[in-house]
Amino acid sequence: MTSFERLVCLGLLACVCASAGSALAHLGWPLDLLAQFQAQTALLAFVLLVLLCALRRRALALLAAVLCAFSVWKMDILSGVRFAEASESDGTGLKVVAANLFGRPGALDRLAEAHSREAFDILVLTELPVLSADALLSRFPEMKHIAGSPRQARFGRPSAVILSRSAPRSVEILEVHRNRHAITKAKYCIENQPSCLSVFAIHPLPPISPNHYKRQKAILEAVARELDETEDAALVAGDFNAVSWSPLMTAFQVQGGVRKVACGARWSPTWLAAVPGIGLELDHIFIKGAVGAKRCRVGSFLWSDHWPIMSELILIGPGAD
Repeated sequence: MTSFERLVCLGLLACVCASAGSALAHLGWPLDLLAQFQAQTALLAFVLLVLLCALRRRALALLAAVLCAFSVWKMDILSGVRFAEASESDGTGLKVVAANLFGRPGALDRLAEAHSREAFDILVLTELPVLSADALLSRFPEMKHIAGSPRQARFGRPSAVILSRSAPRSVEILEVHRNRHAITKAKYCIENQPSCLSVFAIHPLPPISPNHYKRQKAILEAVARELDETEDAALVAGDFNAVSWSPLMTAFQVQGGVRKVACGARWSPTWLAAVPGIGLELDHIFIKGAVGAKRCRVGSFLWSDHWPIMSELILIGPGAD
């Protein structure tokens, strides 16, 4: 066996271990981390499949094909059950954006430029640069209202803020797992819209340690409980620091009864999106109740490591088709 063949076999062994670990990701950290990288595992298995076919190692090539298929299946991107269907209802849409700014003023400036072209209605922002609430609002003309604290939502902090054209009817800042600003909740009853909308903005830290994993889990469970109790149409948005097929996220969707708004495709990387095979789908918009998704896309590069997601939603109203 040549050195190259040994390297390919080592890659296949790594792929087997990653697949086995991700199959047990529901047991929690650190196996949960492996579930975040199903797309990379599928890509590695496909490359190994091609190489093993070229080396005429048919049995190992078959194993690589099985591992590739298993990883794609675990991503659950072919099933439409957990995705929001495109709404055909008439009515004025709400332009909603979720963006992680990575603490960079340049990212905020580029998002403000996009707002000047497209006139967003609701912005969910995480990892802000250092600036006051007034300075933040001044970047977005006609965005007169802010829910949450820009100071608490700065770079590296697990919090989020909501900017809006319309004044919120109510604002709550919910504490979770000793994080006093874990969830920003605002209720909007917008003029000429058929129903009110409850918006939840979150930014759990990445699950790189058992403690961070527990905090992420606690925040998702708290939002799910809030969703279960609200009678309004609901929107959950932000940098979740988890892919939508991970066990925590699938449990959140089931418990909260939410549907994911697919932006660009059913799986579209938003973190390091421009790097082939590396990017992860970490930023999300979920909806529940009398709200539909008309369209959604991944935005352009903002000088942040995250790309924004931009969705147009529509409040349908109770009993509407």
